[in-house]
Amino acid sequence: MVEVEVLESADLPAPWSRWDAFEGTGYERVLAPVATDGGDVEAYLYVHLAPDGG
Repeated sequence: MVEVEVLESADLPAPWSRWDAFEGTGYERVLAPVATDGGDVEAYLYVHLAPDGG
């Protein structure tokens, strides 16, 4: 288990390309299940890629 901060905003989807560019090519945005105190949700996470890109 990994602890994360979950941010919610109706405005977050609009700048996905800016978030992706900020994170850079070493990260991939993925949709993942997240357990919160309020129940399970799906959230986008940035996952660090291995040096070979996979």
